[in-house]
Amino acid sequence: MPESNIAEREDTELSTAVVNFEDDAGGGFEESDKDSFAIPYARIVQKLSPQCDETSGDYLEEAKAGMIINSVTEQLYDGKLGMNVIPCHFRRVFVEWNTRENGGGFVAEYDAANGALIETTKDEKKRDITKDGTQLVDTRCHYVIIVNDDGSTSPAVITMSSTQTKKSKKWMTAMQNLLRERKDGTLYNPAMFASIFSMTTVPESNDQGNWYGWKFHHMRYLNEDNPVEVKLYQTARAFRDAVKQGTATIDHAADTTMANDAGPATPAGGVAADDDIGF
Repeated sequence: MPESNIAEREDTELSTAVVNFEDDAGGGFEESDKDSFAIPYARIVQKLSPQCDETSGDYLEEAKAGMIINSVTEQLYDGKLGMNVIPCHFRRVFVEWNTRENGGGFVAEYDAANGALIETTKDEKKRDITKDGTQLVDTRCHYVIIVNDDGSTSPAVITMSSTQTKKSKKWMTAMQNLLRERKDGTLYNPAMFASIFSMTTVPESNDQGNWYGWKFHHMRYLNEDNPVEVKLYQTARAFRDAVKQGTATIDHAADTTMANDAGPATPAGGVAADDDIGF
């Protein structure tokens, strides 16, 4: 049989094959577990971040100081325009790092109760140093759903420490102070994932340097009568549940290429403002 006829027959056979992607839903992920995935970080790009360094493997030509980056997709957001997020859950943890002088790197994470019991002393760089010579960082973790302009979403975590701790406290207080009225006239505090916030960046400085920090703004509540926004609410609530159940976790060990949003002297939370970074 002529070669052209064979090709035509194969093309016909392939074109008439019926494939339904729904039949193979989830295929290939059968042996994955919670340690197979990483929650993206939403980070502020700083002037000394690897995304702005042309010699770094993480360099991004479009990246500018003050932008926000999704650490997994590498999607960039204009810091002045910001990104919209639905806050889902909050955790306070203490993260232990080897100092840069000792090679850097993640050591351990402690919950708030146990982390607060670890004895530390301030060094000349105002870092909290343990008796083992590691750095302990009080870290506030805000788990969010990023809502893009095209309607797509992405789970992420925003970590705040050092100078950004006050921002975290203000954000938590603002969310707790939100009140809505029930049908009987009484007031209640809605779940944090009932709201959409805008997260932008602003320049900040102190006697140790300058950097960009976070600024939040409550845009509005989700619309309970809008099917699209009801789905957003359900997505955010499911992410909250996954974090609480431990099926969605932060991989601090994978965070060593990022530094900090917090300004100088902190090893976690964004991108480094100077050399006082623990990793």
